[in-house]
Amino acid sequence: LHAEVVALVTNKRSAPAVGLAREYGIDTWIELSAEEEIGRIRSLRIDLIALAGYMRILPKDMLTALASIPGFIGVVNI
Repeated sequence: LHAEVVALVTNKRSAPAVGLAREYGIDTWIELSAEEEIGRIRSLRIDLIALAGYMRILPKDMLTALASIPGFIGVVNI
């Protein structure tokens, strides 16, 4: 799999991954609204989202919006 991590999205400022992402220059989004996240996903042309440690169900309207993005592959929970 040829992939590039372009963003970390979290609702926990103290998550250990935040410091690591910043160390590697990865854009970090903390506590954004679903609309802001979708807008950034569109602008960065993100085609795959990997959920790690995410313990919530993504809202149906968010999944519908993501599915409408050209080239978007999907969401996986790892």
